[in-house]
Amino acid sequence: MDDSPTQPIISPLQGHRPLSATAASTATDAPVAMHAPAATDSRTAMDAPALALVASTGVPPPDPAAPPDPPASEPTQKKGRPSEPMIVFAYDCLRREFESLVARRPADNSTPSPSDVHQTRIALRRMRIALRLFRRMLPSKARDFRRDLRAFARALGDVRDLDVHADCFKAYAQTVVPERLNELAGYEMHLRRERLEARNHLSEIYSDERYGTLLTSFAAFLEDTPSAGAMRRWRSFKVSDGVDKYLRRSLKRVLKLGRKVSAEAHAKELHRLRIRAKRFRYELEFFVSAYPSLHKAAVEAKALQDLLGAHQDAYTAIERINKYARALRKHGGARMPVALGQLIQSERQKAREARRTFGPEWSRFERSVTRGRLAA
Repeated sequence: MDDSPTQPIISPLQGHRPLSATAASTATDAPVAMHAPAATDSRTAMDAPALALVASTGVPPPDPAAPPDPPASEPTQKKGRPSEPMIVFAYDCLRREFESLVARRPADNSTPSPSDVHQTRIALRRMRIALRLFRRMLPSKARDFRRDLRAFARALGDVRDLDVHADCFKAYAQTVVPERLNELAGYEMHLRRERLEARNHLSEIYSDERYGTLLTSFAAFLEDTPSAGAMRRWRSFKVSDGVDKYLRRSLKRVLKLGRKVSAEAHAKELHRLRIRAKRFRYELEFFVSAYPSLHKAAVEAKALQDLLGAHQDAYTAIERINKYARALRKHGGARMPVALGQLIQSERQKAREARRTFGPEWSRFERSVTRGRLAA
């Protein structure tokens, strides 16, 4: 779809030709249709120092003689060692995630595209999860950084949710017969206004000097770390200890939630499991450099996360449309257009399909994480 929320989602309303029955079924029934392709969920870790990436916030620019960064398609990552002190590994992870976050900051505070929003949200989420995971080894100010990043994460989440829903709405509109298509015009305008407001709010956060100050402060925080005192305290706690302590704890939480999920589980239960699975997946990826065998478990965790994400997207879309319908009744007494009611039914079908697929997907995930190192 068009990157700009001001452009029509359905274009044009007249002269529309619905998709074939097969294409329509694919557009409305497949749960994965609500997600970007898997490749967009990847991230890059650049080699340039973190301070060089925040030049726009007041930090000196990089040395011109320094070698160029590797292409974004060839991410690099320092290889961890199981015998390395966990605190050194943790700070290397934080630096890498911070560089990835800052690299995605829009130039000149320009409005980010939907893809930029998605990638920045992932980078920010990984940064916050790393801060949470390693919090016991970090100084108290790390808690402040995690808290201060929360407002930015929410603004990104609002924009991303609307972008996903707009894509879904556009796909659905292609299946509507011409005589019903005009019924969607009011909701289209409503959705465009919501997206514009959310993006304006995000742009304000990007341009707020407090965000730049936060990045500069975090870059300074990562300089010359860990401290000598922290090294003395945590020297004996190795990466091998950390992978067992942190990942086993996270896995226990995911398994506890997942094993309770039934066919009648409330959407909130599936959403909580999705959050846990997503957190566990990123934690696995943090440790893959030291334990490549964890990659398979990370892939299975992502597949579970994506499936639960499709279910959550469907429920979020239903609530968004119902909220719009309630506003129509409150302000004008108008009933929900038939075409919108059919969109709700389409979203419910997606949710049912995700629930139907959950059992086999959960079994694959459980098998992958209860073998090998994680089960040791």
